Amino acid sequence: MPLSRPLRLLLPVAILGGAVAVVAYLVSSRPSAPRPQPQERVWQVQTLAVVPETRAAALTLYGLVETPRRSAPAAPGAAVVAQVPVREGDGFAAGALLLELDPRDFLPALAAARAELDESVALLENQRLRGSADREALATEERLLALAEAAVQRAERLLGQRLGSDAELDAARSARARQQLALTERRHAVAAQAATLRQLEARREHAAARLAEAELALERSRVEAPFAGRVAAVHVAAGDRVQTGTPLLDLYPLADL
Repeated sequence: MPLSRPLRLLLPVAILGGAVAVVAYLVSSRPSAPRPQPQERVWQVQTLAVVPETRAAALTLYGLVETPRRSAPAAPGAAVVAQVPVREGDGFAAGALLLELDPRDFLPALAAARAELDESVALLENQRLRGSADREALATEERLLALAEAAVQRAERLLGQRLGSDAELDAARSARARQQLALTERRHAVAAQAATLRQLEARREHAAARLAEAELALERSRVEAPFAGRVAAVHVAAGDRVQTGTPLLDLYPLADL
């Protein structure tokens, strides 16, 4: 049956009150959480036992070993390699034979240089003898010119005295002219003697320099160790044909690294 008006008004109030009572009961009956206790902050560390020891610092480095006395012999001329008695990494003593070029490739140039020097010496000596002869001949040419001049004067005098002829005078004058020309040429030869001698002396010095160069090339065809050391590299082998300046070996001393 329908509820009366007062009951309809009280029913919501009763429901709300019941709900409040249930919530209050639940709140009061919940378990209580323990109160947090303050704790001191803790640091995490590791410990090692200290044991006294003697230690040395170690450092890895990278470098290049060099020497200021590194030697790199080269070919003194065009030749064939005769022998190479060493290999890369071999040690050697000072004065040891390391490489030899065929000496027959250097002997013709040496012979030609000696012949050129002999020729220049002979030409110089010949010119000195010629100069000495020219100086002696110069005095003779001067005397001959004086005689030719006297002959002209005599022919002129005889012609003036009507004891000679025009032909004799012309012949005397022609002889004098020829003698004057010969004297002029002789004086020029004597004057040029000094310049010719300097030219031949320069030619002799040039030939001597070429001979010294050929002798040095033959000497350097045998590569001998300038110091005690080790072979760093060998660039040629026996039978190879090399040219002037071709690198042959690389050497370095063990005592100066």
